[in-house]
Amino acid sequence: MLKGQIEIFFDEANILADKMFPMAKSGNAFESSCCVDVAALSTLVRTVFGVDLAIQKHHGMEHPYIQAVETSFQIFTRRICKPWLFFGHKERLREHQTTQKQFIEDILNEIKRRMAIETDLDTDINLNRHQEKTMNEEVIGKNTKFSQHDNDKTCERKKGEISKDLYEEMHSDMSNTNENNEMRTTNNEISNEDEQINQRKLSFVERILRGHRVDGNTDTATNITEKRLRQEMNGITTAGFDTVKITMAIILNMLAIHPEIQDKVYNEILTVCGDRNDTAPTYDQLLSCDLLTRVIKETVRMFPAASFIARSSPHDIQCGGYTLPAGASFVVFIYGIHRDPQLWPNPHQFDPDRFLPAATVQRNPHAFLPFSLGARNCIGYKYAMIYLKTTLSTVLRRYRVLPGDRCRTEADIRFEFGFTLRLLPGNDIRLEMRRPSPL
Repeated sequence: MLKGQIEIFFDEANILADKMFPMAKSGNAFESSCCVDVAALSTLVRTVFGVDLAIQKHHGMEHPYIQAVETSFQIFTRRICKPWLFFGHKERLREHQTTQKQFIEDILNEIKRRMAIETDLDTDINLNRHQEKTMNEEVIGKNTKFSQHDNDKTCERKKGEISKDLYEEMHSDMSNTNENNEMRTTNNEISNEDEQINQRKLSFVERILRGHRVDGNTDTATNITEKRLRQEMNGITTAGFDTVKITMAIILNMLAIHPEIQDKVYNEILTVCGDRNDTAPTYDQLLSCDLLTRVIKETVRMFPAASFIARSSPHDIQCGGYTLPAGASFVVFIYGIHRDPQLWPNPHQFDPDRFLPAATVQRNPHAFLPFSLGARNCIGYKYAMIYLKTTLSTVLRRYRVLPGDRCRTEADIRFEFGFTLRLLPGNDIRLEMRRPSPL
């Protein structure tokens, strides 16, 4: 599945790089998250739901859905940390939830619209094939009848009658050459579109809509209400784009702070993927970008987008001399584990070589938890890695990333904990063009 999505990743990455051109041309500092948020959302909608809403083209640096999600996260976080804010949160959330619902509704309506078009096309194709089959059967039948009377004295008369009948049928179906050519072209287009429909990967929403009833009746186990479907879509969208946008922004900061590592990453990209901006990297090429992979892993070690996760113990667990009883809820502070000097020497130092094979085998496998582990680990790990590699390789082939005015070391990266890591203003970068822009 991911191999087939790389072209979309690459297309959206190029749109992002084009939007960065004015900032690179001016040389002014700007927030590393600028444009990255909208690009991540646009890419996810296209790859996961199979719908192209041209989000990057229609929106500049911000999108209402992104703002609604971030504000909702802040309200939830404050409600947890400040019990006196427990009441009244629903009223504060209502406006933002309405924005999220409308965005998901737009996606769902676009999917339904496309499915309706494809259904109509399928009907036309089947009708066309039925007419062609009927005509062929009539021709075969008449030819068979002619063959049976081949030795009859009236053969010539029958032949003339059949030929006349066939000619009239052909003449009525193909009244002139131009119409025939247009029909052939149309049929070829229908055939090609039919093949594209069959070959195109259906999104999970389309599979649900095609394979199950989607209505208000929940008597059958296979039914799913549209309300439930919208909730699932919103959950996937929020979880899918939020973590990659945070990670992408911080990686740009880290590469700006460490130019020597950035140069090595750039050289690796040129060696493995080539220097042509109009050519998408292949899946195997992305897997071969070892240093880029280590840079991503070291970034999410230092700044995991999900800095903590909540779990429930299935049975009694002994931990540090204490017993966590079965059914107890607890929080795993991933950020703290990733900064533990017993697990990570010099934990506040950015060092991608921590993830060289020789270093990895000596470390507890549970020391690195950016996507969690076990049965409830993040299902989007591979998606995130391929997306980040494709986007970074595209941007870095066109721009050199430089430090901004306020963010010049790891200690300058400003964030706060929440449902996910929230970047604060001040994480700025600059861009310098490596080659003339295609614009």
